[in-house]
Amino acid sequence: MRRKYYNQQELCLLAVLIFVGTIALTAVGIATQDTFTHCAVAVAVGITVLFIFALFLSPVIAKFNAFALIQTSLSFSISGATFYFYTDTEEQYPEGPHFSETFYNSVLGSIGSIMSLVGIYLYQRYFSRMKYRDMWLMTVLVYCFLSVFDVLMFARVNTRIGIPDHTLVIGLTIFEDIVRQWQWMPQVVILSYLCPQGMEAIMYALLAGCHNLGLVISANCGALLLDSLNIKPKGMVNESEQFANLWVAATISTVLPLVAVVGLIKLVPDARQTDNILHDSELGATSGSMWRQLTGKAR
Repeated sequence: MRRKYYNQQELCLLAVLIFVGTIALTAVGIATQDTFTHCAVAVAVGITVLFIFALFLSPVIAKFNAFALIQTSLSFSISGATFYFYTDTEEQYPEGPHFSETFYNSVLGSIGSIMSLVGIYLYQRYFSRMKYRDMWLMTVLVYCFLSVFDVLMFARVNTRIGIPDHTLVIGLTIFEDIVRQWQWMPQVVILSYLCPQGMEAIMYALLAGCHNLGLVISANCGALLLDSLNIKPKGMVNESEQFANLWVAATISTVLPLVAVVGLIKLVPDARQTDNILHDSELGATSGSMWRQLTGKAR
């Protein structure tokens, strides 16, 4: 086992790279509250990780890792503002939905958990044998369609056409949590298939670490987006102006993942979710990488 890892020392370098990137993001988060700095450092770490992983990993693994990292990074998170949008009182946001904390956290949270289980069942029953590319295209298109209704709510269009806030949010929670599971389950499956025999732990950790890095980039870019659109709610009295551009931020966070999937879908293996992607179990995670081709190592 030690010999196997010694022959693929690049994996140890990738593990160190993820560790250093984590320390850098943590240090910057503690040192400053500037959203531009947070975003710039997160993007810089993401680009560095993307390049080094593409250099050292086997092409099929490197391509999907690039797809997953970029798609996750472009799913900008705006939850820091939407929390206040939903829970501000009449004094804080007269035009808002005015959800109670119990409804927002407990009721919607419980519905979301139940629907996640339903989504897993439906995925296993109907979609577990689809091709990865078809699955991602379908789920992203469906999720973008559902997100349009989020945009309408943030623009308060639903109240003008007579759709109650509670009804719309419950409906969106039901369908969005189901679709999220349809998006997440294929990624769990493909990550397991991209782990060479005998190296499952470190490879899954590295690939999952890249996914989590994408979430950090998403959060920091989302914070910068909110800041640039002057969306800075704090739960203060009469802060309606803080939500004037929230629908714009929601539109951007809806469109970018769709652009990423359409533009990068070729990076995903053209295989079914039941197919073995790494056909030769003896090959390692770095076999055929750009680095090994440059240094003249075949395996």
